[in-house]
Amino acid sequence: MLSNTAIAILPSEREMNSGINKARRAITPIIPTTQLFDIPESYSKTLNKMITRRQRILLFSTSEQLKMLFAAETIFMYGTFSTCPKMFDQVYTIHAIKYDQSCSCVFGLLSNRQKSTYHFMFRELKALAVQMEMNFSPKLIMSDFEPGLLAVVTLEVICYSNAFILLFSFYSSYLSSKATTWLISTAYNNDDDIKKYCRKMMALPLIPETIIEDTYDELIATMPSKL
Repeated sequence: MLSNTAIAILPSEREMNSGINKARRAITPIIPTTQLFDIPESYSKTLNKMITRRQRILLFSTSEQLKMLFAAETIFMYGTFSTCPKMFDQVYTIHAIKYDQSCSCVFGLLSNRQKSTYHFMFRELKALAVQMEMNFSPKLIMSDFEPGLLAVVTLEVICYSNAFILLFSFYSSYLSSKATTWLISTAYNNDDDIKKYCRKMMALPLIPETIIEDTYDELIATMPSKL
Protein backbone atom coordinates (compact mmCIF):
# COMPACT_ATOMS: atom_id res chain seq x y z
CA MET A 1 0.00 0.00 0.00
CA LEU A 2 1.44 3.36 -1.04
CA SER A 3 1.59 6.19 1.45
CA ASN A 4 -0.23 9.47 0.83
CA THR A 5 3.12 11.13 0.16
CA ALA A 6 4.04 8.54 -2.47
CA ILE A 7 0.63 8.87 -4.12
CA ALA A 8 0.98 12.66 -4.21
CA ILE A 9 4.25 12.54 -6.16
CA LEU A 10 3.08 9.92 -8.66
CA PRO A 11 2.61 11.17 -12.23
CA SER A 12 -0.93 11.57 -13.52
CA GLU A 13 -2.68 8.81 -15.43
CA ARG A 14 -2.16 10.68 -18.70
CA GLU A 15 1.56 11.10 -17.98
CA MET A 16 1.90 7.40 -17.12
CA ASN A 17 0.08 6.39 -20.31
CA SER A 18 2.45 8.53 -22.34
CA GLY A 19 5.48 6.93 -20.69
CA ILE A 20 4.12 3.41 -21.15
CA ASN A 21 3.39 4.07 -24.84
CA LYS A 22 6.92 5.39 -25.38
CA ALA A 23 8.39 2.31 -23.69
CA ARG A 24 6.19 0.02 -25.81
CA ARG A 25 7.23 1.75 -29.04
CA ALA A 26 10.89 1.36 -28.08
CA ILE A 27 10.65 -2.46 -28.14
CA THR A 28 8.28 -2.97 -31.09
CA PRO A 29 9.15 -2.66 -34.80
CA ILE A 30 8.67 0.74 -36.42
CA ILE A 31 5.40 1.04 -38.35
CA PRO A 32 6.43 0.64 -42.02
CA THR A 33 5.44 3.12 -44.71
CA THR A 34 5.93 0.74 -47.64
CA GLN A 35 5.12 -2.87 -48.44
CA LEU A 36 8.80 -3.59 -49.09
CA PHE A 37 10.28 -4.33 -45.67
CA ASP A 38 11.76 -7.21 -43.70
CA ILE A 39 9.33 -8.92 -41.35
CA PRO A 40 10.98 -9.96 -38.05
CA GLU A 41 10.98 -13.73 -37.52
CA SER A 42 8.70 -13.54 -34.48
CA TYR A 43 6.09 -11.68 -36.54
CA SER A 44 6.22 -13.96 -39.60
CA LYS A 45 4.47 -17.04 -38.20
CA THR A 46 1.17 -17.81 -36.57
CA LEU A 47 0.99 -19.98 -33.47
CA ASN A 48 0.08 -23.05 -35.53
CA LYS A 49 2.37 -22.02 -38.42
CA MET A 50 -0.51 -22.20 -40.93
CA ILE A 51 -0.83 -20.00 -44.01
CA THR A 52 -4.36 -19.95 -45.44
CA ARG A 53 -4.18 -16.96 -47.81
CA ARG A 54 -1.54 -14.83 -49.50
CA GLN A 55 -3.21 -11.44 -49.22
CA ARG A 56 -2.68 -9.71 -45.92
CA ILE A 57 -5.49 -9.61 -43.39
CA LEU A 58 -5.02 -9.09 -39.67
CA LEU A 59 -7.76 -9.53 -37.07
CA PHE A 60 -7.25 -8.38 -33.48
CA SER A 61 -9.40 -9.43 -30.54
CA THR A 62 -9.27 -11.07 -27.11
CA SER A 63 -11.11 -14.08 -25.71
CA GLU A 64 -13.39 -11.83 -23.67
CA GLN A 65 -14.16 -9.62 -26.66
CA LEU A 66 -14.99 -12.68 -28.78
CA LYS A 67 -17.26 -14.08 -26.07
CA MET A 68 -19.09 -10.75 -25.97
CA LEU A 69 -19.42 -10.71 -29.77
CA PHE A 70 -20.67 -14.28 -30.10
CA ALA A 71 -23.20 -13.80 -27.29
CA ALA A 72 -24.59 -10.53 -28.69
CA GLU A 73 -27.91 -10.37 -30.52
CA THR A 74 -27.12 -6.96 -32.05
CA ILE A 75 -23.83 -6.08 -33.74
CA PHE A 76 -22.52 -3.04 -35.61
CA MET A 77 -19.96 -3.30 -38.41
CA TYR A 78 -18.05 -0.39 -39.87
CA GLY A 79 -15.12 0.15 -42.21
CA THR A 80 -12.98 3.28 -42.25
CA PHE A 81 -10.21 4.31 -44.59
CA SER A 82 -8.63 7.55 -43.37
CA THR A 83 -6.85 5.90 -40.42
CA CYS A 84 -5.77 2.76 -42.27
CA PRO A 85 -2.04 1.90 -42.66
CA LYS A 86 -0.87 2.39 -46.23
CA MET A 87 -0.33 -1.30 -46.97
CA PHE A 88 -3.98 -2.08 -46.17
CA ASP A 89 -7.21 -0.83 -47.70
CA GLN A 90 -9.39 -0.35 -44.62
CA VAL A 91 -9.72 -0.72 -40.87
CA TYR A 92 -12.82 -2.82 -40.22
CA THR A 93 -14.40 -2.97 -36.77
CA ILE A 94 -17.18 -5.13 -35.36
CA HIS A 95 -19.03 -3.99 -32.23
CA ALA A 96 -21.44 -5.78 -29.91
CA ILE A 97 -24.16 -4.27 -27.75
CA LYS A 98 -23.84 -5.07 -24.05
CA TYR A 99 -25.45 -3.21 -21.15
CA ASP A 100 -26.96 -0.86 -23.78
CA GLN A 101 -23.45 0.19 -24.81
CA SER A 102 -21.52 -0.41 -28.02
CA CYS A 103 -18.35 -2.39 -27.23
CA SER A 104 -15.56 -2.88 -29.78
CA CYS A 105 -14.89 -6.60 -30.22
CA VAL A 106 -12.89 -7.12 -33.41
CA PHE A 107 -10.43 -4.84 -35.20
CA GLY A 108 -9.46 -5.92 -38.70
CA LEU A 109 -6.92 -4.66 -41.22
CA LEU A 110 -8.23 -5.71 -44.63
CA SER A 111 -6.30 -5.57 -47.90
CA ASN A 112 -9.35 -4.84 -50.07
CA ARG A 113 -13.15 -4.74 -50.20
CA GLN A 114 -13.66 -7.93 -52.17
CA LYS A 115 -16.15 -10.67 -51.32
CA SER A 116 -13.35 -13.20 -50.82
CA THR A 117 -11.82 -11.06 -48.06
CA TYR A 118 -15.12 -10.63 -46.23
CA HIS A 119 -15.78 -14.37 -46.62
CA PHE A 120 -12.44 -15.15 -45.02
CA MET A 121 -13.07 -12.78 -42.11
CA PHE A 122 -16.49 -14.21 -41.27
CA ARG A 123 -15.36 -17.81 -41.67
CA GLU A 124 -12.49 -17.20 -39.28
CA LEU A 125 -14.88 -15.70 -36.73
CA LYS A 126 -17.30 -18.60 -37.13
CA ALA A 127 -14.44 -21.09 -36.71
CA LEU A 128 -13.35 -19.32 -33.52
CA ALA A 129 -16.92 -19.47 -32.24
CA VAL A 130 -16.95 -23.25 -32.79
CA GLN A 131 -13.63 -23.59 -30.95
CA MET A 132 -15.12 -21.67 -28.03
CA GLU A 133 -18.29 -23.81 -28.17
CA MET A 134 -20.40 -20.78 -29.07
CA ASN A 135 -22.44 -19.64 -32.08
CA PHE A 136 -21.89 -16.49 -34.09
CA SER A 137 -25.55 -15.84 -34.87
CA PRO A 138 -26.62 -12.22 -34.24
CA LYS A 139 -30.26 -11.28 -34.73
CA LEU A 140 -29.67 -7.71 -35.91
CA ILE A 141 -26.71 -6.46 -37.95
CA MET A 142 -26.21 -2.77 -38.63
CA SER A 143 -23.74 -1.68 -41.28
CA ASP A 144 -23.02 0.89 -43.93
CA PHE A 145 -23.77 -0.23 -47.47
CA GLU A 146 -20.94 -2.20 -49.09
CA PRO A 147 -21.93 -4.38 -52.09
CA GLY A 148 -19.34 -7.08 -51.42
CA LEU A 149 -20.12 -7.20 -47.72
CA LEU A 150 -23.91 -7.44 -48.11
CA ALA A 151 -23.72 -10.61 -50.19
CA VAL A 152 -21.27 -12.22 -47.76
CA VAL A 153 -23.28 -11.37 -44.64
CA THR A 154 -26.39 -12.78 -46.30
CA LEU A 155 -24.59 -16.05 -47.04
CA GLU A 156 -22.41 -16.45 -43.94
CA VAL A 157 -24.66 -15.08 -41.19
CA ILE A 158 -28.25 -14.31 -42.16
CA CYS A 159 -29.08 -17.66 -43.81
CA TYR A 160 -27.95 -19.47 -40.64
CA SER A 161 -29.44 -17.24 -37.96
CA ASN A 162 -32.40 -15.51 -39.68
CA ALA A 163 -30.70 -12.23 -38.83
CA PHE A 164 -31.94 -8.88 -40.09
CA ILE A 165 -29.44 -6.43 -41.56
CA LEU A 166 -30.07 -2.70 -41.34
CA LEU A 167 -28.10 -0.58 -43.79
CA PHE A 168 -27.71 2.67 -41.90
CA SER A 169 -26.42 4.53 -44.95
CA PHE A 170 -29.65 3.67 -46.83
CA TYR A 171 -31.74 5.10 -44.01
CA SER A 172 -29.67 8.30 -43.84
CA SER A 173 -29.71 8.65 -47.63
CA TYR A 174 -33.49 8.18 -47.63
CA LEU A 175 -33.94 11.04 -45.15
CA SER A 176 -31.54 13.21 -47.15
CA SER A 177 -33.49 12.55 -50.35
CA LYS A 178 -36.74 13.34 -48.54
CA ALA A 179 -35.26 16.65 -47.40
CA THR A 180 -34.82 17.51 -51.08
CA THR A 181 -38.33 16.29 -51.91
CA TRP A 182 -39.77 18.40 -49.10
CA LEU A 183 -37.86 21.42 -50.50
CA ILE A 184 -35.99 22.02 -47.23
CA SER A 185 -32.46 21.31 -48.50
CA THR A 186 -31.59 25.03 -48.46
CA ALA A 187 -33.00 25.41 -44.96
CA TYR A 188 -31.07 22.29 -43.88
CA ASN A 189 -27.80 23.86 -45.02
CA ASN A 190 -28.52 27.27 -43.49
CA ASP A 191 -30.67 26.64 -40.40
CA ASP A 192 -28.96 24.93 -37.44
CA ASP A 193 -32.29 23.98 -35.81
CA ILE A 194 -33.52 22.13 -38.89
CA LYS A 195 -30.13 20.47 -39.36
CA LYS A 196 -30.08 19.34 -35.71
CA TYR A 197 -33.63 17.95 -35.99
CA CYS A 198 -32.85 16.00 -39.18
CA ARG A 199 -29.72 14.54 -37.63
CA LYS A 200 -31.69 13.45 -34.59
CA MET A 201 -34.06 11.63 -36.92
CA MET A 202 -31.07 9.95 -38.58
CA ALA A 203 -29.83 8.78 -35.18
CA LEU A 204 -33.06 6.94 -34.26
CA PRO A 205 -31.76 3.49 -35.35
CA LEU A 206 -28.82 3.88 -32.99
CA ILE A 207 -30.81 4.11 -29.75
CA PRO A 208 -32.27 1.20 -27.72
CA GLU A 209 -35.38 -0.32 -29.27
CA THR A 210 -37.41 0.14 -26.09
CA ILE A 211 -37.27 3.94 -26.28
CA ILE A 212 -37.40 4.52 -30.05
CA GLU A 213 -41.15 5.22 -30.14
CA ASP A 214 -41.03 7.62 -27.19
CA THR A 215 -38.01 9.39 -28.69
CA TYR A 216 -39.76 9.69 -32.05
CA ASP A 217 -42.88 11.14 -30.40
CA GLU A 218 -40.69 13.62 -28.53
CA LEU A 219 -38.99 14.68 -31.77
CA ILE A 220 -42.36 15.22 -33.45
CA ALA A 221 -43.57 17.26 -30.47
CA THR A 222 -40.48 19.50 -30.58
CA MET A 223 -40.30 19.76 -34.37
CA PRO A 224 -39.21 23.22 -35.57
CA SER A 225 -42.13 25.32 -36.73
CA LYS A 226 -40.46 25.78 -40.13
CA LEU A 227 -41.05 22.08 -40.80
